[in-house]
Amino acid sequence: MVVTSNSKPKTLTGLLRPFDFYRDLPAVADLIESCFSLTLDSDGRRYIRKMRIEAQRSGSRNWSKQPTRSDLFSISGYVWEEDGQVVGNLSLVPFLYKRKRIYLIANVAVKPEYRRCGIAKSLTDAALEKWHQSRSDAIWLQVRDDNKAAQDLYLKKGFKIQARRINWVVNPQDLHGKASEGLRVTFRRINHWSYHRMWLDIAYPENLRWHFKNDLEVISPGFGRLYSRLINESVVLHWSVLRRDEILGIVSWQRSSRYSDHLWLASRFDYEDEVLSAVIPRFHNDPRFSRPISLNYPDDRAVEALSNLGFEIKTNLIWMEINKR
Repeated sequence: MVVTSNSKPKTLTGLLRPFDFYRDLPAVADLIESCFSLTLDSDGRRYIRKMRIEAQRSGSRNWSKQPTRSDLFSISGYVWEEDGQVVGNLSLVPFLYKRKRIYLIANVAVKPEYRRCGIAKSLTDAALEKWHQSRSDAIWLQVRDDNKAAQDLYLKKGFKIQARRINWVVNPQDLHGKASEGLRVTFRRINHWSYHRMWLDIAYPENLRWHFKNDLEVISPGFGRLYSRLINESVVLHWSVLRRDEILGIVSWQRSSRYSDHLWLASRFDYEDEVLSAVIPRFHNDPRFSRPISLNYPDDRAVEALSNLGFEIKTNLIWMEINKR
């Protein structure tokens, strides 16, 4: 995500260089916090706190070589330094999915007084050059749908739009609406899994699965998955919605250590509204569901139904990719 501004651009005299964990982490934390102060949620603030805490720790250098999704120290990238201060940043986060190596561009931020000077373009060029020289298969980024300047920049660099998705969020006490009549709600059965998997593949397609894979794995049935959920203390509940004996869709709830618990909607396209209205009101005034609930879903599906139930848009993101193949 790139922050834009209408302020008059400055003349640059600084330099672009690789991100240095010990040297740059505190300054990058400050930069991200100031640039995204209006959109930071609890997860974002916790991420920044973690950056500051780890910057103060000793003996962290070995961690920086462990490329796992949850490891802050796997992040590399570039900064722009002007007059001895970090005024621009771009992070590169590595993912590994089914032997496919992926980079995600994240935390693209430039101080307001240095915007429209070409810093974001230079940071992006450096990231793409590193990616081209790496063994990574693809490079991705997410940009807000209202950030036209950033979209134009990335399209010019060769990125192609792969998806448009909304992250919806609601507090259970703010839910409203009544369950649809004529529908039956049961816990998911084993024989529902074939439908469940088919609809999940549509709502969370394979080309995006690298981002969702850790969460979606706990949704599938079987002893192995149950054991994994127990080890990781992950609680998952599933509700199937049926009309007579016909299954219309499945809603899954997953406990999370992040700001919000997760919902996963897997449904026939023409029954999304009915499936949501049958299940979601159950979360209202139920003490088991006291934390915010989020749902990541395609931006052209179930919009009216989710809004009517009380969900609000947290982010509306465009997913872009360049693939070497």
